[in-house]
Amino acid sequence: MIADFLKQETKNLHDLLESKMLVEHIMARSLSRQQFGHILQTHFVVHQHIEPKIKAMFSGELQERLKWDARAKTPLLQQELIENQLSQPDPIDFETHINNTDQALGAMYVLEGATLGGQIIQRSLRMNSNFAENKFPYYNIYGGDTGQKWKEFLGILEENTQIPKDVLNGAEQVYSIYLKATDVFVEAK
Repeated sequence: MIADFLKQETKNLHDLLESKMLVEHIMARSLSRQQFGHILQTHFVVHQHIEPKIKAMFSGELQERLKWDARAKTPLLQQELIENQLSQPDPIDFETHINNTDQALGAMYVLEGATLGGQIIQRSLRMNSNFAENKFPYYNIYGGDTGQKWKEFLGILEENTQIPKDVLNGAEQVYSIYLKATDVFVEAK
């Protein structure tokens, strides 16, 4: 199964990104509002950069099957930045080469996986008194349908993968972009 292959091959990148995105502070309920702002800005610049590149590689039929517009997270991140009185960062032109459907599916695997993990993150954030008033539209995009949306995506990923190496390459590119963005927004602050 392609998802198992991706999970295994990207485990080190995933673990490194979790560390750089302050997940241990989130889970310990010690994350500050400033740190949260830096995390949101990181998510925003990554999604703003990569979502159009992913969408451009999908046929209209595949976009429809994926329900792409309902999965796009940039608008929710814009909303969350506003709700948290944060400035919208300028776009960053990361070097990215999403050149085919397989690479786009791999890139989307990382973004959708983050949504699945977002359920755990938003639950922990809700227990942090710094975020009592937050609604977390980005982390809770699918609400109670998160598990079902993940399964739907995995089915589409499995059915449409042609070259597993390209899918892996797309996933690795998104992890790389995220890691570069954390250097700008999380670690530098």
